[in-house]
Amino acid sequence: MRYSDLKAQTESLTAGRHLIYDLAPDAVFIDNAGRRHPHLPAQNIYQLVVQWNRRETKPRNSDLFTDLLLKTKARPELRHSLLEACEQICIGADPAQVFENRSFPQQFREGGDADWALPMTMYRTAGLPTLLFLCVVQGLILVTDYNDRTVNAPEIFRHAFNRLAAGDSVLEVTKKLAPQTPIEKRYYDLSKRK
Repeated sequence: MRYSDLKAQTESLTAGRHLIYDLAPDAVFIDNAGRRHPHLPAQNIYQLVVQWNRRETKPRNSDLFTDLLLKTKARPELRHSLLEACEQICIGADPAQVFENRSFPQQFREGGDADWALPMTMYRTAGLPTLLFLCVVQGLILVTDYNDRTVNAPEIFRHAFNRLAAGDSVLEVTKKLAPQTPIEKRYYDLSKRK
């Protein structure tokens, strides 16, 4: 679904885990953890939960960009198209429609006998299945938007994908997305950001 529809659907979630994408057997959930500590802001804290390959993970921004890097190394000819698809999702497009219009493969690399010894499934398959990856992009934008309503999360992620397209490293892009503590502060107060 489009980002605006997803945001309207998840605007008033109760505490707990809620399904946002069912891609059987995979799924994407948003977890409303509520308020964790009295010193944190009064707003709820949200996390994205991805169920893939009978496992659950809570991806971070660096996981998303590492997955993108695995995909572009496995199929360099699809790099530009994949980055454009991520930018379309940042603008508000539906991940399922983007996946169909771009006609991406289900997996960017099929595991074979040559890479059976690789330690992780992520390296064997070049990351998450493509449609699940695109849904995770939209889900991380949504979670970032809910956790810090003062920033424009879709624009921040669009800028990050543009920087990756320009050749910046995943580490540089991830550091720019992390909340920065102002120099004059010796602590980080989540309720007040500059």
